[in-house]
This record gives sequence, structure tokens and C-alpha cells, in this order.
Amino acid sequence: VEKGFNMTVKRVLIVEDEAIVAKDLEFRLIDMGYEIVGSASTGSDAVQLATECHPDIILMDIHLRGSMDGIESRSRICSEIRSSPCAPDRQSSRRCKRCWKIIWLHV
Repeated sequence: VEKGFNMTVKRVLIVEDEAIVAKDLEFRLIDMGYEIVGSASTGSDAVQLATECHPDIILMDIHLRGSMDGIESRSRICSEIRSSPCAPDRQSSRRCKRCWKIIWLHV
């Protein structure tokens, strides 16, 4: 998907356990031209969605409800991505690098 002057639309996963904050982020990001690929309120849902949807960016709250906080979720997402074969092909290489594109939310 392309937007404007050859700027590729970035796919974003939102991980936030406060529903109002998550929805506000979603609306703001859509208004700025981002594609929302999913929203998770728990760490385990975040891991599952990240490995299924392959977002370009993950907006992750550090303090999540449940047994897995944002830091542990990040670690598991990176492990999942790294455990997939990092072949020299372009798509696999991009997936392996994605684990570094997590932005922490302090809400």
C-alpha cells in the first residue's frame, strides 16, 4: 500500500491494556496514514498477533495486565522472529530485523 510521495504505509500493532488509550492511538495513527494490523491488551495476545501479522512497528505498553508485561512480551516476540529461519531472502531478513522496531508506551 502506498501513500503520498512513495511513502510506504507502515503496519502497526498496538499493545495497550487500557481500551480508551488503545482506541485513541488507533484513531490518531489512522489519521496519520498508518495501517493498524491489530490491537492486543495482554502480552500473550501481543506475541500471537505479532507473529501472525508481521507489523512494521509495535507500540507496546510496558505495564500490561496479566502474567506477561510489555518487556517480557518484547522478548518473546523477538525470540519468535529470530527462531524463524533468517534466510538470505529479503522477506525473511526483514522479519528478523523487525524485533527492534518496538516503541514503548508509558501511559
